[in-house]
Amino acid sequence: MTTQITQESFGAFLKCPTKSRLYTNGAQGIESEFGEWQRRTQERYNAAAAEQLRSSLQASEWCIGAPPAEQFNRRCYRLIFDYPVADTEIQARLHGLELHRSEDRVERYSYVPIRFVGNEKLAASDRLMLAFDAFAFSRATGKLPAAGKLVHGSRYSTVSVPLAKLLVGVRSILEKIASESTKSPSPVVLNRHCTECEFRTQCRQIAREKDDLSLLPTISDNQRKKFHEKGIFTVTQLSYTFRPRKRSKPGITKHFPALKALAIRQQKIHILGAPTVGGCGTPVYFDVEGDADRDFYYLIGMRSEIEGSKTQYSFWADDPAAEERIWTDFLERLKEIDSPHLIHYGSYETKFLKRMRTRYPNARDPAFIDRLARSALNLLSVIYKHVYFPTYSNALKEVAKYLGCRWSEDGASGLNALVWRSKWEISHDSQLKQKLLTYNAEDCEATRKVAEALAAACESALAEKPTTSVINADSLKREYPQRFGSTEFALPEFQKINEAAYWDYQRNRVYVRSDTRLLRRKVPKQDSRTRFRANKSIIVEQERPASCRRCSGTLIYKWGRYSQTVFDLKFSPGSIKR
Repeated sequence: MTTQITQESFGAFLKCPTKSRLYTNGAQGIESEFGEWQRRTQERYNAAAAEQLRSSLQASEWCIGAPPAEQFNRRCYRLIFDYPVADTEIQARLHGLELHRSEDRVERYSYVPIRFVGNEKLAASDRLMLAFDAFAFSRATGKLPAAGKLVHGSRYSTVSVPLAKLLVGVRSILEKIASESTKSPSPVVLNRHCTECEFRTQCRQIAREKDDLSLLPTISDNQRKKFHEKGIFTVTQLSYTFRPRKRSKPGITKHFPALKALAIRQQKIHILGAPTVGGCGTPVYFDVEGDADRDFYYLIGMRSEIEGSKTQYSFWADDPAAEERIWTDFLERLKEIDSPHLIHYGSYETKFLKRMRTRYPNARDPAFIDRLARSALNLLSVIYKHVYFPTYSNALKEVAKYLGCRWSEDGASGLNALVWRSKWEISHDSQLKQKLLTYNAEDCEATRKVAEALAAACESALAEKPTTSVINADSLKREYPQRFGSTEFALPEFQKINEAAYWDYQRNRVYVRSDTRLLRRKVPKQDSRTRFRANKSIIVEQERPASCRRCSGTLIYKWGRYSQTVFDLKFSPGSIKR
């Protein structure tokens, strides 16, 4: 039975193969607030973009849906919206078709697909979706468009996209989707898309039951495949592979997933190395909310403690024009604090400081801004290198909840903050604004609590008697040290597996001199002498001698030439050169 691939399953595959397989099998999940907002926003944009395109045309020059075949072949319409395409293998609904002047001499005009994208910035997936529309259109008409159009952003900007190379990728993805549908159910693999997916609850539950390695987001796909080749499939198995380092190195830049798995298994904080969290000055915990698609920051929150009293400040921008004002107010408030030391969680605030410095170069006291940026502390960078909390990820919500923090809104996240901001821009509801202010203030409080817990954990790990909840990873001893002698296995089957592994080692790693593979692996020795390129070649032709000096013979033959390389050296007071 042939599986029909739809636009939804193809678009889902670009984000998560598991989601695409669930769509293909007809599964239904629980749509999140962000997913519902995203769907409705796209529907409104499709209607607005179509209205914008047909505003300059007469009613007889455009239509909605599939026109009769005779009118379609005669090119009666310049624009066709919501065009359906379906066959036994592919089903799609094109946002639009536009009559375009073709370079083909046989057919002067042809239709090209149009796709509407509500975002200001285009992604690679948008171009692939346009190519999928073109491929589906070619299956219905037998004519493959050479290019398509993307209409995106609030200004309805139009971008022409060549489709030749993209269609190669589309065919490859379609083959993968078809092969996945015929195989047995593949294991669930979590990824970054899970935060906005409607199947996130059931997929995460399956992954937790299997203790799958994809629960650790710091493990890439290639690393996970290597672990699978070694027979490591669960987080618990991975935790037993951590080996303490023999000596401490001052500059640790590597993250150890095995140590993260060990912290989860033991439910204790593990400290690697000697991290420092404290800094000079008054700590100021700040968090920024913005819209990455529009490159606009609308809320800056900061929390500080002066003379024992905690104070929360919030700087709100109604529109992009007010962004400079809240940035200036934020700096003025920081100047009132004695030696402010900015502390934040994640790289989003780091980029914010750099962009504000570049975007508003005429801000007051640039030296003060540079000093703030240089001394700012990103807690996530310290945690990633040195501190391993017993949580699957290092996200602020997960780490702070482990430390006891709670948010007033269920499921509060950065994605939901985008939804609240979008709804506020439409309605200007004061409750939505207060919800965002509260969410930002709670993020600042969570950052403060994580910073204090981090400092206490690092201090405890370096102490002579650390607390029971904190472990110094450099002082760990192997749970199963290496021993000489024969190994006693719990089951006799394990002994057979171990012996078979040794046979594989002999076959793949141990060679005899007569093995033909050794001859292929031989590498000829290279001449170690340094060869210089000749600057000048001189050919000397000598006349044939009348007789031989040794035997006085007169029959003399010439054979080959003799060559000699002469180096002409130039001496100077400090060097010798050619």
